[in-house]
Amino acid sequence: MHIDENGDIQMSPEEFNEIVKQDNIRALNIKLEQDVKDITIMYDGSEYDGDEVSQGRMVKAIMTSTGSTLDWVGSDNIAHNLTSNQLNDILSLAVDEHSRLVLECNILKLENI
Repeated sequence: MHIDENGDIQMSPEEFNEIVKQDNIRALNIKLEQDVKDITIMYDGSEYDGDEVSQGRMVKAIMTSTGSTLDWVGSDNIAHNLTSNQLNDILSLAVDEHSRLVLECNILKLENI
């Protein structure tokens, strides 16, 4: 790539294709980041946030749970009384969805290369 005597950028078709490819990959990464932030899980008639931050909170709550149940706030900001097993089920669904989104993004990236 170089600038010609008129100040215009000149590049080979290969250089242009590489720029387009990198832009497409950046767009896929941005979409993945937003899709992961938007993960919600339906469980037993209620919706729960399943983004990465929520997944971390679920892990901590499950690991430190000493009672038979715990309060967990759903996406609707209503507290639900859940067992550790129920919260673990929600976490598993969130991790599965997260993994599906990452795999889908990576497949698209490979197709773009």
